[in-house]
Amino acid sequence: MSSLPSVEALKSRLNNAQPIIEQICSIMGQVGLAYGVLYRGQVVLARGHGYRDAENKTAADESTLFNVASCTKAFTATACALMVKEGSLDLEVPVKIYLPELEEEEATLVDLLAHRTGYARLDMSWVGQHSEVLVSHGELIRRVNALPRLRSLRKPPFAPGGGIENCVVNMLNWAQLLLDAYEADKQHASPKSDPLVNKHPDLIFSPKMILPGAISHGQLERSYGMGFMRLMLPSKLSCRGRNATVAASVAIPPLGVQSAHTLTLSHAGENAGALSAFTLFPELDAAMIVPGNTTALGDANELVMHLLGSQILDPDPQIDYTEVATHIADQCANWHDRAISTPLSQHQILGTQHGPLLGYVGLYKGLEYTIKVILEDGGLILNHGGRASQRARLTHYHYDTFSFATSDYEEHMQLGMIDYDDWRLLLVQFERDYRGAVVGIKCSSM
Repeated sequence: MSSLPSVEALKSRLNNAQPIIEQICSIMGQVGLAYGVLYRGQVVLARGHGYRDAENKTAADESTLFNVASCTKAFTATACALMVKEGSLDLEVPVKIYLPELEEEEATLVDLLAHRTGYARLDMSWVGQHSEVLVSHGELIRRVNALPRLRSLRKPPFAPGGGIENCVVNMLNWAQLLLDAYEADKQHASPKSDPLVNKHPDLIFSPKMILPGAISHGQLERSYGMGFMRLMLPSKLSCRGRNATVAASVAIPPLGVQSAHTLTLSHAGENAGALSAFTLFPELDAAMIVPGNTTALGDANELVMHLLGSQILDPDPQIDYTEVATHIADQCANWHDRAISTPLSQHQILGTQHGPLLGYVGLYKGLEYTIKVILEDGGLILNHGGRASQRARLTHYHYDTFSFATSDYEEHMQLGMIDYDDWRLLLVQFERDYRGAVVGIKCSSM
């Protein structure tokens, strides 16, 4: 491993990296983000870029609340680990003991927290445009009220359960607790007085599932714990993510080439209009957080995270992160044509006719989902979840299949349709019975 910088040397490096961060954000259209670095028990960097409110020109800073999305998975995992230590929860028993509605007999809480149940990816039936949740509040309340109460929601570890909106300052405090817990477990030492460290949430750090080889380099470890990826450097710090989706051909240089076999614990988060990245280098007593409020021309948060990490691990002057940002932005600008418009055209059967539009109008109900189709101004309008707020104009594709595809990348992002990343998700097929009457609807997104 290359020699690590002193606290003051790292502060200088990070300060020198600020112009590059500004350029990355400009190239990739980032409205606002914040970033922070924790090193050897000190916050060596905590600041914001751009706006938390672009319309009112309100600046973002280290105390700005951002949606950190899947970075909160470690919150849930840690809460469960603490309850295991107290004896009030067992991660290895079938999950149906706690959630009877889940029919899989073998799946455990560990399987759920480590993403190894084998269940298919979530469909798009639960979330609509602008990330509006389409499952009714009444249904959520009904399910939650049916669960046994193990603990008051106003007490630890559930008191911070609303932490999906968080800031750099709080996330760095969280990072310090995790680093202390990791070190206490590693040293088998008497932990500090903080309850998180006292309980040793080591369960979340240990590997539970092997990750695909494309994430890491060579034969080094790449696994998933509970709320964290475990990656042995050199490696990228992310799995899939926005850049891998919209600009897969652009290689993000691995981090830590000169720091081989150093463990990294990381996770990324993505919701419509929100991207985030969180990384721990537990063996180096270091952590980084980069939350943002934009899904524009790729994930600037990921590149900023790599840039910050490189300052800790020894910056490589041969890596031009602004050039990487430019390539990602270029690929991103053409993503809609590649992933949506072109394949839709290629698979369309020309010269077909649809039936009378009035025949498609109706309310289509599934087990937990409703689609409403109405006739308006001579065309069909689809309401996901049966909600007027979820309007999509249907255009004829072929036969009894219609499309609600966006016109370009900008519209796709403005509507918050980041999870609609395949052209087939934007088609609806009406089904007929033997008499020719429309009786159902089929969506690839459900």
